[in-house]
Amino acid sequence: MKNKQVKVKVEAEQRKDRSRLRFRLRKAFSLTSACLLWGGVMAYFLSVLGLVLVIEGLPYFAFPARVKEWALTLQEIPERPLRVMGLVSMLAGLLLVYISRRVF
Repeated sequence: MKNKQVKVKVEAEQRKDRSRLRFRLRKAFSLTSACLLWGGVMAYFLSVLGLVLVIEGLPYFAFPARVKEWALTLQEIPERPLRVMGLVSMLAGLLLVYISRRVF
């Protein structure tokens, strides 16, 4: 009888130890995961920003004379259509990001 009580106490202590260990591991991994996630998000953001800068710089590098001509014709366009084009392009970009995040 006494051996059985000792065995039950030992098993209870082992369960407590495993529970404590699981808690510590979860806490440690959650902090590590958060740091890795933040680092991953920043790396992804900086990659996307770099790609945007590459794409934005392509016309200036490849066709500088055309860009100058286009900039001059841009001055002749009223502000309202430019704002509408900007809004449409922003919404299209947001939609593209939303779809890519949901699908992939």
